[in-house]
Amino acid sequence: YTLSKDNPTRLRALAQVSASLVNLSYSRDDEYQADELGVEYAYRAGYDPWAMLGVLQTLHEAQEREPSEFEEFMHTHPLTSKRIEEVEERLEDDYPRPAPQTGWVVNEARFQREISGIR
Repeated sequence: YTLSKDNPTRLRALAQVSASLVNLSYSRDDEYQADELGVEYAYRAGYDPWAMLGVLQTLHEAQEREPSEFEEFMHTHPLTSKRIEEVEERLEDDYPRPAPQTGWVVNEARFQREISGIR
């Protein structure tokens, strides 16, 4: 099973796997960036940026309950537990949690409606 110009099938398979791994890296990096921007946009819009942790924790719990439902999702996304760690680190660095805030926009009822399908 050598890789050579005499074995084009293996070369093609290796090229496809390599391309998939490169794309996977970009997809996962994109997700980390999306999380980071989500925190920033929430903050700028007047929402508690720390609420992002609750969203990711809800997703993590759903994945643990129904892993097969999220199998395809996990092929292109980083582990939700890792995303939680990354977001928490970003929050602690850039958005120190003050004493309980008043003035944050809270749409609890709408949020519950939106996530009802994944709970």
